[in-house]
Amino acid sequence: MSSPSATSKKGVLAVIAAGITWGTSFLLIDNTVDQLNLVYAGAGYAISLFYRLFFAFLSSLLVFIVLNVKMLKSRLFYFKRKNVYILTLLNVGGYFFQFLGAAFTESAKLALLVNANIILVPILSYLWLRESMNYKKISGMVIGILGLFLVTTGGFFITLMEGELMGNLISMCGGLCWAVYIVLSRKVLAQKDTEYTPLNLSLTTTVLSFVFLIPLFFIYYVPFTSALSLASFPWWELIYLGIVCTTIAYAFYYIGVKSVSATKTAYILLLETVIGVFLGIFVGAEIFTIFTAIGAGFVFSSIIIINIS
Repeated sequence: MSSPSATSKKGVLAVIAAGITWGTSFLLIDNTVDQLNLVYAGAGYAISLFYRLFFAFLSSLLVFIVLNVKMLKSRLFYFKRKNVYILTLLNVGGYFFQFLGAAFTESAKLALLVNANIILVPILSYLWLRESMNYKKISGMVIGILGLFLVTTGGFFITLMEGELMGNLISMCGGLCWAVYIVLSRKVLAQKDTEYTPLNLSLTTTVLSFVFLIPLFFIYYVPFTSALSLASFPWWELIYLGIVCTTIAYAFYYIGVKSVSATKTAYILLLETVIGVFLGIFVGAEIFTIFTAIGAGFVFSSIIIINIS
């Protein structure tokens, strides 16, 4: 039997793996959305998101059946629990508000507002989960928030003044969804008598997330169906986003959050923003500034401080 310390270390590594994997998705999302928008202006993100979750749905359902083949009937209770549906709605809500916010808000500001969960998670964790708060943790939070500002803006703080109020509010709703999602998933899995396993919970919420997004298919029926006939349709990118960045990444996340506090999880996941920005710089030829590097250093420092606090 693993000691609590060893289990916690494995949990931290699992959350790190989730953050790194999600970080590789940003550039691919930008590329697939831009590519599809050339043909279907305004529908690129919806098409990309729908087919990403479609491949996640197929892979998650297959793994769920294979894992539980000998006791499949007894495992169907996952699809009947209120907590599972609340987590799924929060997950879909995060995607939905991020999608709407992108239409009004600059990308750097969008990333900042959606990642506002790093401010909300410690507050919700303290109030809801009774997680401890001390000066080290607070200092790590402040450093992490500053690092996120620098990484997402590159030091050009004028970008924070751009965009519309409606877009900003919508983006913040996405951040609120992710904050509650992190805290609730921790609460569900951290209970000593929990009936859920991390992997099965991850697979179930991923399957249901696609089901909840099916209405998008009817809203964008023409572009969704005709896009498949495009010679340049980004199949491999969407398969990677669906299987690796959704099915596998969420499995890492749920395995980690079972033994890692919600606050630590939120700040470790800042890695996804850092990875995404640096991949954009080195692969996507985006602008690099010294402030980006300093911000990344702050983020790594905050992760270390919060984890040793």
